[in-house]
Amino acid sequence: MIALLTVLNQSPADTWYAAPFPVVFGLLTALAMIMDSPTPTTTRNADLIPTACAALVYLYSFVAVFLWPDSVTHVRLGVDPWGYTQPHRAHNIVLFGFILGALSIPIWRGRLWAMLLACWLALAHWLALAILVASFWLDPWYAAVPVLSALLTVLFLARSVRARAA
Repeated sequence: MIALLTVLNQSPADTWYAAPFPVVFGLLTALAMIMDSPTPTTTRNADLIPTACAALVYLYSFVAVFLWPDSVTHVRLGVDPWGYTQPHRAHNIVLFGFILGALSIPIWRGRLWAMLLACWLALAHWLALAILVASFWLDPWYAAVPVLSALLTVLFLARSVRARAA
């Protein structure tokens, strides 16, 4: 909120750079308040794979939103057939960040569908940026999350199949 007020004061034309931050924080906080808190038994028996995947997805939701102005700068240097850099499209990245942040809750609870969806969304985001600008292919902020998310999802799926077979 302080960043938004600072930008409003110093450069009102660039308000759209700072507006997504308090919106995403507020929406994710509201979502966390609405969701059930875990029981102590659930907390003690927490599984490492879904917990790590949920943390990864939750952090990536902030990376996607916070690094959007930087990625817009890179995309503006190239070709932008989708209008990704238009200021009136800033709400799309806020929605993307909110969806990823919201998916971290069912992932944390061990839902495979949420892991697959989050993996697909992170991969789609990274591929969309990499198609527009080649430097995103090896950018660790964007490339690591789809790879780690896919790895954690495969590990969770393999462990679930093995547990059912036993």
